[in-house]
Amino acid sequence: MTITSRYKLNPVVVTTLAAIAIGTFLTDYFTPLMGDDLVYGGVFGGPYPEKESLLSQPRWAGSHWLTTNGRILNLLLPLLLVIPRWITALAGGALTVLLYLMPVKCAGIGKDRPLIAMLTIGAGVFALPWWDYMNIYACMTNYVWASALLLSAYYVIFHTNPRTAVQIAGAMLLCFVAGASHEAGGMPLCVGIATLILIRRKMPERPVMLLMLSLAAGAAFVTLCPGIILRAGAGQAPDDSLAMLTLKTVPAVLVMLLTIVIMATCKNGRSVLGKESKSPVTALAVAAVVSAVVAILSGIVGRSGWFAETYAIVVLAYLVNKAVKTELPVGRIAAWAIALLITVQAAYSAVYQYKIHKEFERYNRLYSESTDGIIFMDATRDSELPAILLNRLRGVPDHDDYYLHECLQRYYHKAEAPILLPEAIKSGATDRLTRGDTVYRQSRGPIYNDNGRTMVETEFILNGDTLYLGTVKEQDPGDK
Repeated sequence: MTITSRYKLNPVVVTTLAAIAIGTFLTDYFTPLMGDDLVYGGVFGGPYPEKESLLSQPRWAGSHWLTTNGRILNLLLPLLLVIPRWITALAGGALTVLLYLMPVKCAGIGKDRPLIAMLTIGAGVFALPWWDYMNIYACMTNYVWASALLLSAYYVIFHTNPRTAVQIAGAMLLCFVAGASHEAGGMPLCVGIATLILIRRKMPERPVMLLMLSLAAGAAFVTLCPGIILRAGAGQAPDDSLAMLTLKTVPAVLVMLLTIVIMATCKNGRSVLGKESKSPVTALAVAAVVSAVVAILSGIVGRSGWFAETYAIVVLAYLVNKAVKTELPVGRIAAWAIALLITVQAAYSAVYQYKIHKEFERYNRLYSESTDGIIFMDATRDSELPAILLNRLRGVPDHDDYYLHECLQRYYHKAEAPILLPEAIKSGATDRLTRGDTVYRQSRGPIYNDNGRTMVETEFILNGDTLYLGTVKEQDPGDK
């Protein structure tokens, strides 16, 4: 059942992946602790660790599995956030490269197809739901690292041939960890593989079956954990209408299905679909649909469709690679143009993450020293970050990022949540406020309208006076 697939990568692909590796390493290295990372990082680290010894990790992980989720990388996150940062950044760089490399390999795109390879990588860089993502380790492990591991497991199962005991054991470990990395990725891939076996009407060889069972065991570990089951039964209202939820969350899956339907309407297309129905890509096509259904049923817009979109991109790349017989010479020029754009994106991410890192250092220092939570600082706001960052990076918490404030307050054991105020207020120069900020004495409500602008109100006490700061709401794309 296994297929050995070896080929060299085109120089443009190698160059692009090297740029991504360097950019991601620097970006991840300078990623500040924020939100969930403060929660996980505060288990064994920070100024007030919740646990005194790393020996408490198994009990903490068991509690997390029972009450929150069983994503195996989440269970390891408290440890990942206390080891030297260069190690986690190095892992982030390697796994991000895998996220972009594995679709190329899984789709069988050879050295002579640089444009198709770069279009596939570009789809991952620009078309995945980054707009509903935060570059923090909790998100990295749940989505970037998890999808890289799942595609690697798929590749090992179908495109390698492990024979020795050591090779099989290592591949089994990879498959288990991949399956347990996320319930929306592991379980659908198992359904896809089971469907492929039924279509082939033939059981795989014993080594391959061991890998598939390891993947299934990991998927069961994460999908059947009580924390996830409780969350699924919470019955929260969906973020959007069914149509808009589908369009926003799984557009690549819709394109994949439309492509298959169009192919089914013509003789040549039906012939290709018939031949490919027993190929491993069928497992990914089914996995994409199943994961899309899970995302839609969850009612959560955005990154809930991450794995469905990842699988669909591989399927589309596979079909394009099959349909295109040869690439024109101009394709190489277009491939290098895409590589340049991706390199610029990676460089921008590293430069701006360092800038944000320095602001966070000052922000956290001022907050830790504050007795009333007030921080006088002119920080970069999310809306001021370049569009090429794709909303991956976030500045210091917005005025209505209440959960992020709560995480920071808990991390530093402070009585007051952080209150970020422009530096002009400290000197009393409120007439010099910029960016639409305003200070007033009578409350207008936590959220109010000011001449068509949605404003966020922040109450603070300065020199014994109760005042209010109104700031233009930073509307994150992932907000409801």
